[in-house]
Amino acid sequence: MEFRIPSGMVWALGLLGGLAAVVLPMSHGAQPEPHQSVPVPYDWSHHHAKFSIPSSPIKALKVQQEPRYWHQMFRKNPPHEMADMDPEGRSERSSLRFRHKNQMHRDWAFSMSSLAAGTATAGSATTYPAKFGFDANAAPDCVNDYVAFNTSLPGASGTPNIIALNQLYTSQAGSSPAGFCGINGPSVMWSYFTGTGRAQTSIALSLLGDKLAFVETSVLSGAVLRILKGAAGEGTTIASPQIPTNSYVNTTEGALGNTAWNTTSCPNGQSCMISVPFQNGNQDTNSSPFYNFATDTLYVGDNSGVLHSFSGVFLGTPAEITTGGWPITVDAGTILTSPVSDSNSNNIFVGDSAGSIWYVRGAGSSSGTCAFGTSLPCLGATTIALSGSIVDGPLVDITTGRVFWFNGQDTTHNGEIVQTDTALGNSVTLAGVGGTSAGSPMFSGDFDNNYLNSTANNVTGFLYFCGKDPTQVDAPAIWRVGFSSTGVMNAIPDGGSTGYRTLAYNGVISNPPNVACSPVTEVFNTNTSTDWIFLSVANLNYPCNGQTGCVMSLNLTTLTSWPPGPGGNANSNGGTGMTAFSDVSTGGTSGIIIDNVAVTTAGNFPQASSIYFSWLAPAGPSAIGGGGSTFQCNSATTGGCFQKLTQAGLQ
Repeated sequence: MEFRIPSGMVWALGLLGGLAAVVLPMSHGAQPEPHQSVPVPYDWSHHHAKFSIPSSPIKALKVQQEPRYWHQMFRKNPPHEMADMDPEGRSERSSLRFRHKNQMHRDWAFSMSSLAAGTATAGSATTYPAKFGFDANAAPDCVNDYVAFNTSLPGASGTPNIIALNQLYTSQAGSSPAGFCGINGPSVMWSYFTGTGRAQTSIALSLLGDKLAFVETSVLSGAVLRILKGAAGEGTTIASPQIPTNSYVNTTEGALGNTAWNTTSCPNGQSCMISVPFQNGNQDTNSSPFYNFATDTLYVGDNSGVLHSFSGVFLGTPAEITTGGWPITVDAGTILTSPVSDSNSNNIFVGDSAGSIWYVRGAGSSSGTCAFGTSLPCLGATTIALSGSIVDGPLVDITTGRVFWFNGQDTTHNGEIVQTDTALGNSVTLAGVGGTSAGSPMFSGDFDNNYLNSTANNVTGFLYFCGKDPTQVDAPAIWRVGFSSTGVMNAIPDGGSTGYRTLAYNGVISNPPNVACSPVTEVFNTNTSTDWIFLSVANLNYPCNGQTGCVMSLNLTTLTSWPPGPGGNANSNGGTGMTAFSDVSTGGTSGIIIDNVAVTTAGNFPQASSIYFSWLAPAGPSAIGGGGSTFQCNSATTGGCFQKLTQAGLQ
């Protein structure tokens, strides 16, 4: 029996022992509740941990204990609207169905050229910005909403490791229309020099957005987990980052550490940083930290095949766990991907540079068996060895317990997606989605809204991903794959061996080099009842709207057949095809995050429904922007770039 939360029900979410509460008011006719502030963090983990509709009340209660479930819901529907959802999961206001031309607009591009001309400012396509929304129950906040980026540069007195920007919903000088927050572009909320290493992976946000965690790594000293509480107004230019006011190093020996998050060690209004070195001294250049909201723990891999766990991260005394089996050697000598933790099975999933996929049974694991002994935590007994290299963390449907692994460099199967259960059993392989030879890697895909709105026993919709044109050496192409009614992935893509669209401008291919797409990001807007996917393409002589690289979109709602058509350029709607709408550097972009599509209840907020990403290669002499814009990255022709775009169709 399908389970839906009925209209008129009062929902409540207790967050971590009563730190905060989200109370959703009754439907029309009931006494309105007082305003409840609903913070919404959005980091890389929200892209990899997804939730389809629970199929029973018991499963619904289980997934509702995971804040990421609510964050997914809030990004589509403001909390005070959710109690009035119809059986299809839409709020009443979706019937308004605002219609706009689906044209992309470049709001601002924040240049890093003053730091390191000719240097990239993002680790890889698996690196995402981290966005914090102060209150999903209110208008976008120009001061408290922020987006944080790692620079991927060696920290120094004039070079920050990490930056946060606010005043996000703004346009830039020479760009129109004016944004909700003005016309002066974003402001540096804070920037910090945290150490001489590089922060090359994604950031993890706390539930209330007041702290964040990231890994900084050095060839000489290895990796260290930095847990930062920033203070607005510190390091307000990128050329003058500050060192956090209060800085502590926590170790198991406690020589300088055992520092807790309290008003003594971290006075209100001051910046603080607690650093916890990895115990084995290994580096981490590919694994982003995954935070467990329920236990205040964090998981992250390293470059030697070891998975680490840290406790007391945002609420207690941060420290690496070095007892009870931690850290766990997964595959010695390999580079691990970002881990993804499943809050249902309590298993942790991770891949490696040798092409193998693994699971670790965490405390309370209900799935699988241990490779050695019976005590938890432990390495799972099952592994699947593929060829090539897996560089991105898996995509997990927490509701159904299915895990999706992406491998574009497996020459045995010519590129593949593997679906498993939470113990790596019942595997299904979708092969033949790579190029004619191993080249650039494949990153994670994303589910469409139909899939996310389906239940475990009545699965519909598709998984979209960027593989390769199988007739080319290394040309990116968009594919999709469907499912059985019980959620088992099909072993052939939708449309068969020709069910793909090569991602070249107007379908033109010209000597493509080894190029890759970014991960695919999906967003559904209840205002327009429109579903989209977004991704970037990196290229050199490979045409992308006549420029070097580009960001592309596909309107899934208007699709009438698969594969899609070639689409259009930045000034066109694109019809039912892939549309290139913003030119970027030759490296393409980082992972893309999209926010605020649901925040229009109190009015239309210009440039609040936004797309954020970093360039993966330096700014060049070509113009960027789309929509007829001729701007470069904030007038810079060198250095890296952080960028925000607004799609009118998202609002």
